[in-house]
Amino acid sequence: MYESEADEAEIRLVDFGFARMKPANRGLTTPCFTLHYAAPEVLRHALKTTNQMTAVDYDESCDLWSLGVVLVIIIIIVSFI
Repeated sequence: MYESEADEAEIRLVDFGFARMKPANRGLTTPCFTLHYAAPEVLRHALKTTNQMTAVDYDESCDLWSLGVVLVIIIIIVSFI
């Protein structure tokens, strides 16, 4: 996803299409993720929900996991340039 149609447009890494306000003192329960970047807690939550088991909520620290994955990918790509 680019910021515009121009040839020199910059890449956007964030899409806030699923963004919601997190209620205070409550965990997150809606697993919206890209499989390659998802934290283990989010995947565990999605599997337990699918199997009708009791799912444990996760928190916003899962976003840091996804950011870390993106940063590692960028570092690897840059090191080969």
